[in-house]
Amino acid sequence: MKLTAETLNVVDKLIHVEATREDLKDQFETAYRFYRSRVNLPGFRKGQIPVDVIRQRFGHDIELEEIQKELNKVYQDQIVREHNPMGETQLTKLQWEDDQLSATFKIGISPNVKLVDLTKLKVPKLVHDVTEREVDEEVQRALEREGSTEEVDEKVTKEHVVIVDAQSLDNKKKPIEGQVDKDQKIDLSQSGAEEFLKNLKGKKAGQSVDMTVKSGKEKDRFRVTINKVLKKLPAEPTEEFCKKQSGDQASTLNELKAHFRSQMQMYFDQTSDRLFQQDVIEVLLNAHEFQTPEVFQDQIVEHALKEYKEKQGDKLPETFDEQAYRESQKEMAEREARWVFINKALQEKYDDIEITAEDVDQELEKMATSYGLTVEQVKGFYTQNTSELENLRNKIRDEKVFAKLESEIQIKEMDKDAFNKYKEKENK
Repeated sequence: MKLTAETLNVVDKLIHVEATREDLKDQFETAYRFYRSRVNLPGFRKGQIPVDVIRQRFGHDIELEEIQKELNKVYQDQIVREHNPMGETQLTKLQWEDDQLSATFKIGISPNVKLVDLTKLKVPKLVHDVTEREVDEEVQRALEREGSTEEVDEKVTKEHVVIVDAQSLDNKKKPIEGQVDKDQKIDLSQSGAEEFLKNLKGKKAGQSVDMTVKSGKEKDRFRVTINKVLKKLPAEPTEEFCKKQSGDQASTLNELKAHFRSQMQMYFDQTSDRLFQQDVIEVLLNAHEFQTPEVFQDQIVEHALKEYKEKQGDKLPETFDEQAYRESQKEMAEREARWVFINKALQEKYDDIEITAEDVDQELEKMATSYGLTVEQVKGFYTQNTSELENLRNKIRDEKVFAKLESEIQIKEMDKDAFNKYKEKENK
């Protein structure tokens, strides 16, 4: 059996395997004897079927099966040992004709990632301490959620809730028959209601307004008729209310505010950490240019396709183009693959990182608090799901890598307003 390597680039290779019947005859003969002892054919006693009959009836399938076994053995014993492939190797060719075997493996080689000087990298970080005003606003929203409304004869403001009919219009502003959403409830103080507030402000029940809302490159046109204008009647901050809003953690308004402050600060801190990690990854990706194995990128694309199908319940639209989807995911896969290798280089740099039992316990406690569960419940889940426990350990390791990075790179702390402006500018 002959193996030759063809280098496509620094991270992709083709391994060509060639063999003759003579090279494989021992495996074939052993297989024929094996099947001879187990196959039942009319007219023959079990175990007494001539090998020539076995070869004539089942030869092609038996030989292909043995070829697959031999190729797997060659891959593990020779290709893996010599080339140390990265990702899922692809068997791109398998041909067995005229007593000649020709097969090709496409393999990926781990790129050599040389980390840049991390101390020269600059990354923004959101830093925000929850204010008294934000806590009061959160309490007010909770009171309004638990409160009621009453219909009023007033002009619409941001503080109102409106009940409207939304009639779709064509390009000539004429109603489209059958396309009307009746009695839609809109809280004009909520995020996402800005366009409605802009058009309905100052109007009263019974009045209609034509609106145009952009949806990507398209424009949706509506005629919005106000059926009712509702005034919010907030609930009272009773002991029952405070207990309900805090999961029995608070009984008074001041205790509830303290509870809200703690939850909101934890949310902001977690959001800050998540955004910081995203920005660090982006900066590192921009600072390191290298090729990644195509087979590894393909593996990422296939995983994305599998997840997409699962979300659709394996009932894809008839118009779904699988190949077009794969093409659309290539850029994502290339970036994700580069991050995998950058992260690997970082973990090699920070080889003193250890994951202790205390680290795991602290993470489980945070998860229990976040999901409103007991630590024992969370531990029970991970005890029964060892793969999830390994994922948790990897998450902790990644967080420790980012902690190390945070001590090396240049961090520009920004308050909420400055950070939002920075992101708006970055996304233009």
